[in-house]
Amino acid sequence: MPGSNTFLSPPPAPPTLCAPSSRTQVIPKTLSVNAAQDATDLVAALRAEHFKAQTVAGEEERKFMGLDLLAGTVRDNLAFGVVEPAISKVPICVSLHAFTC
Repeated sequence: MPGSNTFLSPPPAPPTLCAPSSRTQVIPKTLSVNAAQDATDLVAALRAEHFKAQTVAGEEERKFMGLDLLAGTVRDNLAFGVVEPAISKVPICVSLHAFTC
């Protein structure tokens, strides 16, 4: 029939580059909830610290900020000896990028 497909919805838009940010928050949120902490406040504070590290000159050391789930705060994980090796991050980032594209 002519004009019969006018009621079909357009195909969904492909995922944007901003989509992975919500996926990378799953681990901090889950850890916060499992530690009986306020996940919303902790993840927001952690994101704010990482944003400062990327945008404010002289604040690059904030990129090492992480969660202290015992105290329910954000802390400098490098100062506490918590280091995540890049060798474990690279495959995760590659698969995350492949999943979103």
